[in-house]
Amino acid sequence: MKLFQNALLLAASALPLCAQAAPYDVRMELIAGDELTISLRNGDVGTPFLGVILAATKDTRLEIPGLPPLLAFEAIVATAVAIDDATFQFGVVKLPYDVYLQGVTLTENWVGASEVFTLPAAR
Repeated sequence: MKLFQNALLLAASALPLCAQAAPYDVRMELIAGDELTISLRNGDVGTPFLGVILAATKDTRLEIPGLPPLLAFEAIVATAVAIDDATFQFGVVKLPYDVYLQGVTLTENWVGASEVFTLPAAR
């Protein structure tokens, strides 16, 4: 966990300020059904990116200067290198507590994050 946070801090310090402020759109979709599927899309079409899905049991955000608000995560549950979008299939997920998920994309000149989604506890 600390390694990823340190990597984000390093990325933020290495990026030009104008690149960090670019209005790129990062979208994460939870696809309904018996199996959990998450699709992570990078707003800059045709650009390769590293996609990361963060998970936490609390909806707490890290405020790191130069980066979007990031979920203070307890686990990185998936990573992928992709162009345009990445799809993650987790199968049937039934947890006894709520889980908060956020998608993060890293390209050569910016870091973007999706809104935080709640995966409700199985009833």
